[in-house]
Amino acid sequence: MAILALDLGGTKLAGLLLTSRGKGHPKFIRPLCGASGSAVGQMIREHVRVLHEIARAERMRISACAISVPGISRSNGTVWVPNISGWNNYPLRREIQLALRGTEPGASKVPILIASDRECSLLGETSRGGLK
Repeated sequence: MAILALDLGGTKLAGLLLTSRGKGHPKFIRPLCGASGSAVGQMIREHVRVLHEIARAERMRISACAISVPGISRSNGTVWVPNISGWNNYPLRREIQLALRGTEPGASKVPILIASDRECSLLGETSRGGLK
């Protein structure tokens, strides 16, 4: 099993598959190059599909998808990201669900967690970093 993990920043998108043993591979970082609105959503969908294909090739099942955003995530799956134009009420959960749909049976039901980069940073520090 693996978690499909994405980190959206104001200037880049990073991602990897995180295995059940805590190893991440393959890691990618792609600059946004000033992209905004649905172009950033398209970039996310493309990377979700690519990582899912890699997981299938490695015979890993995606058990969850987690994404960190530099803004505020809402319980309805929308996000407000002030440094990406057009992301005032962006339907990020729906974008990820669309990317997973059709990849394999049941993939569109994978739990999707969207959290702010602040929350993710604190979680990382308490579980693996200096705040342990």
